[in-house]
Amino acid sequence: MALLNKGRLDGIYTQFDSAFNDMWNQLYGMADTWRGFTTETNSSSEQTDYKFLEELPKLEEWIGERRVAGASARSYVVVNKKWSSALSIKREHLEDDTLGIALQRINNLVAEVWRGVEEQVYTGLKDGITNLCLDGNAFFSNHGTPGDNYDSGGAANHWYLLDTKKMSYKPMILQWREQPRLDALTNPTSDHVWKYDEYLYGACCRFAAAYGFWQTAYASNQVLNGTNVEAAAETMMGFKDALGRPLGIVPDCIVVHPGNWAEAMRLYDADLISDGTNYVSNIHKGRWKVIVSEWLTD
Repeated sequence: MALLNKGRLDGIYTQFDSAFNDMWNQLYGMADTWRGFTTETNSSSEQTDYKFLEELPKLEEWIGERRVAGASARSYVVVNKKWSSALSIKREHLEDDTLGIALQRINNLVAEVWRGVEEQVYTGLKDGITNLCLDGNAFFSNHGTPGDNYDSGGAANHWYLLDTKKMSYKPMILQWREQPRLDALTNPTSDHVWKYDEYLYGACCRFAAAYGFWQTAYASNQVLNGTNVEAAAETMMGFKDALGRPLGIVPDCIVVHPGNWAEAMRLYDADLISDGTNYVSNIHKGRWKVIVSEWLTD
């Protein structure tokens, strides 16, 4: 490969940037990831207040003056965070690279950015037993009259039953301020390039993970089986709004730690499951989308 100059470095960056975006789009389009239970929003400032989510306006017959639902006085502010990951590539490695190793390193960089994003979403879900949500309670907790969306009476790995379709906001929120992008430091007059004879390439983004409607999620550390899933689903389907109206929640997704993967797949795919005494027809077959994540380790 020819010696590097500004033109060649600019061309390499264009190639790297294209590969970066292609790899990100490939990962972003995968099925059965955090995106299935997460509402993605665009933030136009340092932070966003989601207090408007607490008011659900009722459709009613219009007689006389129109009734207007106002936003809650309680704030739920989500502050964007800045994230980065970077790598260095020696000048001679770019000059002599005939195998596309540098390009593979850029792809690995994108994969690490993806893992960082999914870590924030999944650990946010896991930490919902302590982290506060819109109503001022832990996301998974007893929310008073509306209901309780956490069964902590067991000792097994936590699993999460979710409704990803009913409400305008899903259980988790990923608030984007800036999507991932690739930056480069390749100017030969920069101190770093001059001292170390290497170029720097880095990914950066700004986002934050937060909680949507708690009524769309249920956490349990009971043994994952048909009986306990049925109990959780029945609880969720009984949730009502502040006016006492059914919310119509119908869970459709189970998110599990790898330790619960086999049982979750049995619920999804088996014709018969045990009820503790006998094998019975599996009413859950094909019902639940199963998402598995290693970030859910208790």
